[in-house]
Amino acid sequence: MGAASANGEEKKASSGSAELERIKKLAGKWAGKHGDPKGGMTDISVEYTVVAGGSAVMERVFSGTPMEMVTMYHDDKKGRLTLTHYCMLQNQPKMAVTAAKKKSISFELTKENNGLKDPNEQHRHALTINFLGDDEIEHHWTLYDKGKPNADHSKPFKLKRVKSAPASAP
Repeated sequence: MGAASANGEEKKASSGSAELERIKKLAGKWAGKHGDPKGGMTDISVEYTVVAGGSAVMERVFSGTPMEMVTMYHDDKKGRLTLTHYCMLQNQPKMAVTAAKKKSISFELTKENNGLKDPNEQHRHALTINFLGDDEIEHHWTLYDKGKPNADHSKPFKLKRVKSAPASAP
């Protein structure tokens, strides 16, 4: 089913790069654990929503909390998957795919127009999403601080798809 256009005609949902299509398959709710800087594990929930006629995917992390963050995945004008991470650090790093394999997609900060005011500010610099199965993924974010990776804040998110309970019969 497509979306209605401005003139009321039915528009077919957009298809994108193979990598964007993989991200679209994540649509729904996910839950899991995130390694924190003190060595513990913190509960995490993530929701993926396909938006803008199928041309983008919105990822919401820590929804409804002061730590809430949004990442928007979309293809650039060259058909390459990119992302903009709207961070609780109040910056918006932009990344592009650097590698796409059967079980992973990797992104790194773009060199131009990367969304940072200062290259030394603390920011998310890279992301690898590992596809461990249809219902299990890992996010490996790399945080940079003062121009260098900060391992204390680069712990993986381990997520499993939240299965909705079947509707009960009346």
